[in-house]
Amino acid sequence: MIGMDVFGKLLLVRVDLNAALLNKKIIVSKRFKAHANTIKDLQKKGARIVLLAHQGRKGGTDFISLTQHARALSKLTGTRVTYVDDLYGKKAQRAINSLQNGQAILLKNTRTMSNETKEGQDFSKTRFVQTLSKYADAFVLDAFSVAHRAHASVVGFVGVIPCFQGPNVWREIEALEKLKKPQKPFVMILSGAKSDELVDVMHALGKNADAVILCGVMGELYWKKKGIVFGKKDAFLEAYDLKELQLSKKIIMPKDFVLEDTRVVRVENLPVEQNTMDVGPLTIADIKAQIARAKTVLMKGPLGFTEKGFVRATKQTLQALKASPATSIIGGGHLTTALEECGFLDSDFTHVSLGGGSLVKYLSDKSLPGVVRIPSKL
Repeated sequence: MIGMDVFGKLLLVRVDLNAALLNKKIIVSKRFKAHANTIKDLQKKGARIVLLAHQGRKGGTDFISLTQHARALSKLTGTRVTYVDDLYGKKAQRAINSLQNGQAILLKNTRTMSNETKEGQDFSKTRFVQTLSKYADAFVLDAFSVAHRAHASVVGFVGVIPCFQGPNVWREIEALEKLKKPQKPFVMILSGAKSDELVDVMHALGKNADAVILCGVMGELYWKKKGIVFGKKDAFLEAYDLKELQLSKKIIMPKDFVLEDTRVVRVENLPVEQNTMDVGPLTIADIKAQIARAKTVLMKGPLGFTEKGFVRATKQTLQALKASPATSIIGGGHLTTALEECGFLDSDFTHVSLGGGSLVKYLSDKSLPGVVRIPSKL
């Protein structure tokens, strides 16, 4: 996996361990597992590894120490990843100096540093970059999910020490590039509540798509654009701006919806005094038919309110994609969670993205500072 000779080299490796909390305990996500693979490979190659990561934002309830994160990485890698409660002070420097080949440490939450998120600043002059760069042979950005942020711990070492994309960055890029010039027919299945992001993806990739299937809030908003009244759901949908929504013959909208009480209602039978929670069997049949003819499929977001147990449409769509020979790119935080909960493996699909906001920006042809400024692979 690693092309550079890293034996004995000290590497600063930026990972994304930002985790949701449940009863003050972190929920270990797929990103932890992906980074653990990178760490294990670097350890086998004899590198000395200093991990940089953030958790939450200052003032938030999720702004906590990375102690739990180090324990989780230790379990996943099968080796001790030591947490150091310092970012670049004397304690951190002593820990770095004592690192042996194949060992890894995790430094303090990067967002405890006041200028971590001050985009546009010359980070090369900061004590953070100046101090750590004295010890490091190279910086590795292994977190595609933070590549859209021009933060100190993401782009600050550029021009100071050699900087490289880690495998979890360049693999994402290689997979997503397949959507820029897709094998056709190319089908996009877009869902989720962040309509502005999905509109950007549609504008960037829609010209190459043969069909754009809209579910979730996006599907409902397009029906609103055409004058459909939903009933109870209208109060929620009215918060969205419909001006950016452009109708097209490529767009396939839901024919039916699953309600809160699990009954199915067709679009022509709206409005109803219940919220729509998922798409129904007629819509699922349309999705399966499109997948059957496709050679490339992008699925962004779950099709229903999976957090409330409405997973049928999402699960059946994933099953169809698993059985299809088409190139399948899966993305979106709630979708990757649903994928795991429904018993699917990442290997069931061509690529499962861990990109989050970076995924949307990359697919929308917007530049990612971490990718633009660090173009070389490790």
